[in-house]
Amino acid sequence: MADYILVRDSEIVYETSSEIVSKVKVGEGTLNRFCKKIGYSGFQELKLKMTKDILELESQKMSSDTFIDEIKNNYLSIVESTRKLIDGRQIELAIKLIREANQILIIGVGSSGNAAREFESSLLRIGIISKTVIDTHFQLMHTALLKDNDLIIAFSLSGSTKEVEETLLNAKRKNVKIISITNYSSRNIAKLSDCVLLTSKKESYLEGGSLMAKASQLFIIDVICTRLSLINYEDTICKKEEIASLLSNKVE
Repeated sequence: MADYILVRDSEIVYETSSEIVSKVKVGEGTLNRFCKKIGYSGFQELKLKMTKDILELESQKMSSDTFIDEIKNNYLSIVESTRKLIDGRQIELAIKLIREANQILIIGVGSSGNAAREFESSLLRIGIISKTVIDTHFQLMHTALLKDNDLIIAFSLSGSTKEVEETLLNAKRKNVKIISITNYSSRNIAKLSDCVLLTSKKESYLEGGSLMAKASQLFIIDVICTRLSLINYEDTICKKEEIASLLSNKVE
């Protein structure tokens, strides 16, 4: 266990206890006993302490003269790493599912809920109507009314958001198609999905809701909406002009 943690180092803060015990081939009890032996109440406390140490080291690298460039470089790195994860076949599958769907429900919790709203807005601007639901009870209620020709698009950076997973389980029982936008292809939300679009920014406990993680999600949104626009370019332009014309009446 100690060897695994030493080798993985900072990556440990992005892993679940289940993933670690599966890789090391030990039980949850062994992991907890190890954490207690080195002075922590359990794995969660160990992760929290490691996260604090990592963030402290990163902050020490920045100065009032360099922090702006550091942030810029981080954003560029996130977009570049997300680009490397993009699978053209999965993008085309996502496009197909969106175009063929009768209804589109977009879900997410917390900061991923904000990304879901952005996706709804972007789709609407190219003439595709969808509905974003971030309240977990309403997600279940909407899912109950979906049919097998409908589509759910789920945002979850962790890939294991319990509320989102519950909604997708219910959707799966109804043969509703699922697209997930997540960091982890090996976790349950991805496994429930017909199409998985990977983002690259991992978040620890203390980084929840970071704008950098959202940048990765927004990049995927832009890729999808641009591809949809190119497929039916003239129709998309007409719809954009109609929307712009209506909105211009609101501007003095």
